[in-house]
Amino acid sequence: AGLGSLWAADMIKCLPWACVDTSVYKPYDPPQPEAGLGWKACIGFSSLFTCGFLGLAVLYSYLRDIFRTKPSQDRDQAPLLGSGSSSAHVDLYKRSVLRDWLMYLAFIPVWFLFWGVTTFIPNSWEYFTPDRIASFAAQKVTHDPAQCGIYPTYSCPEFENAGFKTSTIRMSDQWYAKIFPGNLMFFLFLLLTPLVSLVIRSLPLLRHFASRKIKAPILHRFFTLSELLMVAATLILTLCFSVYWFRDHNYNGYWPNPGAVYNSELVARGLGQLAVLFLSLLMFPAARNSVLPALFGISWEAGIEYHRWLGILFLLASIAHMIGNYVWYYQVGLFPQDIMEIPMHLTTSIDNFTVPLTTLVLWACIILFGGLAVFGVVRRKYFELF
Repeated sequence: AGLGSLWAADMIKCLPWACVDTSVYKPYDPPQPEAGLGWKACIGFSSLFTCGFLGLAVLYSYLRDIFRTKPSQDRDQAPLLGSGSSSAHVDLYKRSVLRDWLMYLAFIPVWFLFWGVTTFIPNSWEYFTPDRIASFAAQKVTHDPAQCGIYPTYSCPEFENAGFKTSTIRMSDQWYAKIFPGNLMFFLFLLLTPLVSLVIRSLPLLRHFASRKIKAPILHRFFTLSELLMVAATLILTLCFSVYWFRDHNYNGYWPNPGAVYNSELVARGLGQLAVLFLSLLMFPAARNSVLPALFGISWEAGIEYHRWLGILFLLASIAHMIGNYVWYYQVGLFPQDIMEIPMHLTTSIDNFTVPLTTLVLWACIILFGGLAVFGVVRRKYFELF
């Protein structure tokens, strides 16, 4: 946490009001290596907040152990299965649902905080410096080809004929909150899916209907209707996400310059975004002490299976993203040298030193996750190794 605070020192001073005033947050004088500073700020913030949340979790567990009743009292007070006290079980279930509603209501401010941050910070860690964030926050969004080249006043996040387009909310002359379609899709999924699950669990008729099981012949297993609803919501999110990142998004501001982008680059970048989506969803169903499985209405045991599916999809999308990049490098005559060289020769990525790093990490993921996690024998018989 201390190292994170040191690395993210320039960003921490922006926390109360965010860096949204270009007259206050100006470029470094003398100039500094902004890509390196952005990387340090990204890692520093991640370390600081991770340690902070872990500390709160440890504190919560400590206080819970102090103030909770003794185990013997819990056993005496809890209704026993088959004891005939059906009303006690109903009351216990109602208290459980009420607890989950309270957790959901507590989750809403956190949801607004994290989604709100995405409306003014740049879309790359390379620009995680106070002056770059202020400049990005002041940018206006346009889809007019005549205005796309007026940088930094305007940005063109999508093509002119895009189906999903970024909209803005004017907060001040120095702050235009940007509602990016990809971010909104993901956060709406996190907000609405638990809400639907809680409504179903709160109404007996819906709960009884959603608990009906349907057999999937190909998979040789049964799914409840509530599980199928969750799978359908995930598929809809994946479809909309793919449409935006494969078709609508204007990478690196290439448009309206004709012929400036290769199709292989568009496919590779879209696959990378899809891998990020699967990775973002990956840990939700697997965290044993997380409140999210309860909010989504699935057990931890069932969540493990969805965790494996998302892990396989993440690996497949990541491998396809890597292959797509190699095809792109080959088409521009930079394969294989740009895979491990720093600086790269690609003009749009000349200061991107993470390509060799992510290449090594991906190969490690393929070997460790693909080799150890995908096969159930390794997980069951050699769990410590896994």
